[in-house]
Amino acid sequence: EAPTMRKLGLYRFLSGDAGVDIRVPKTIDDNAASDEEKRKEKEEESSVFMNQPKSKGKIKKKSGGGALQSPSVQSAPLSIVSVPFVLDVVMRSYDFIVGTKVGLRMQIDDDDGRQQGVSIADLLSEFLSNYTIMLLTTNNLSMNVEEASTTADVPRLSEFVNRVFGTEILQSHKARSVLLYYRAVASAVDAHGTNN
Repeated sequence: EAPTMRKLGLYRFLSGDAGVDIRVPKTIDDNAASDEEKRKEKEEESSVFMNQPKSKGKIKKKSGGGALQSPSVQSAPLSIVSVPFVLDVVMRSYDFIVGTKVGLRMQIDDDDGRQQGVSIADLLSEFLSNYTIMLLTTNNLSMNVEEASTTADVPRLSEFVNRVFGTEILQSHKARSVLLYYRAVASAVDAHGTNN
């Protein structure tokens, strides 16, 4: 029912336009590196005698006649997305549009006005990898069993992996979809295990 709308909704969610930041959250090390980069940029800016204005001489007209601007909205973190939502909404929506006449590609206008093709399959694969890594990194897999049982995301990780590789998805989803799920989740687990 309405595969075009499912495809559009799935695209908006997977591209981060639905209020959820679908990227893997930064770790403490990443935050420290980004803080160091910002500090270096500020030092470089302060050491320059005369900085060119950011506008570079261009004058922009104000639009809206002085109306109040709405504050910028910050996306929710990936960790807020529940396992049932990923499995029962996102993955089921993808499986529904696989093999339909609407296809798995979106034609999106870029900043220059040119159209570029975006694959929903690639976006879903990246999302599933990021989601798996998020579940893995919020858990400390090197903990012993007693410590792991007190960590909140062990049940989420277990539920996610067991359901992705379980018989329910294998029996109810198309083979093409199942292969994408398996590849994305397994490669994320493997990459995380290799890096640690």
